[in-house]
Amino acid sequence: MFLFRHQLLELGIISKDMHDKLRRFAVFVCLFYVKEWLTCTTAADAAVSDLSRYQDLNVLRRVDPKVAEAAMEVYGRHTWYLTQELVTLALVSSLVDPPTKRRMADVIHEYATEQATATRMGKPDLPTLPTEAGQVKALELDDFIGPESRTVFGVLGISAGFLRKPLPWDGDPDFDRLATFVLHLRVTNDTAERGVKLISDFIGHITTSDFELQELLQVEASPAEPEAVGSLLLARRSLLVVRDDAYHHLLHGIAARTEDTVTDAVLNGAEQAAGSRLQRQTRVSLTIRHVPKVLKAKLRL
Repeated sequence: MFLFRHQLLELGIISKDMHDKLRRFAVFVCLFYVKEWLTCTTAADAAVSDLSRYQDLNVLRRVDPKVAEAAMEVYGRHTWYLTQELVTLALVSSLVDPPTKRRMADVIHEYATEQATATRMGKPDLPTLPTEAGQVKALELDDFIGPESRTVFGVLGISAGFLRKPLPWDGDPDFDRLATFVLHLRVTNDTAERGVKLISDFIGHITTSDFELQELLQVEASPAEPEAVGSLLLARRSLLVVRDDAYHHLLHGIAARTEDTVTDAVLNGAEQAAGSRLQRQTRVSLTIRHVPKVLKAKLRL
């Protein structure tokens, strides 16, 4: 639409006011939104990208303060990757210059000893971004470092000792493990929702009713070395494909077993007696569907 804005204006399809809004929208999309959209899944660059974009919007204030301030307000509510826990991932980013990484490392090292602090459970504390132009311009990644910035080292079971070494850290076993972890992270809500959608589609294909078979959803500790760490007791359901070996061979993800034992590992099994066995049985579901009539010919039976 922006390419044909003059013709649309001459033909009366858009008004002068809409023409101006379209121009402002196109500038914002081209300079800010597109880049953010294309790079948002990169965990290593998430913190530096968010901070840089916020500072770029601060500059946009000189040209279009209304759009800039509205966007900055939204950014101020989405500071997940600038939290103490996640800003540490920027140590792996190629977009962060060595002096900034050096400052980040020094501040992280000041907060704790060689051993990482215990992992704090729950929602992280989102940092509040300043709105005054001078303060925004002066922001640096190391301003977001705090005691919880060592959490990732505890989660991965690695030493933070490389932080005291000169850059670059490539080749250090602990840094390489951190880099491998960060570079394989998928970070956006959209990515997570796609994963949830896949499992919801899967369940929808193999079940039709909430009134029959009970199942236990296993929670695995590691794909490389499977170790069940807990189970979830799901609603009674019936299986759609159940004949012969189809139960195990076609319905991927269902354990090859005929019963489940309720133990302390069942996270929501309070209503079931410990040690009780839940039988997995073969079920056949009958689904009644309303199909539109498409043939009007009279039939003689």
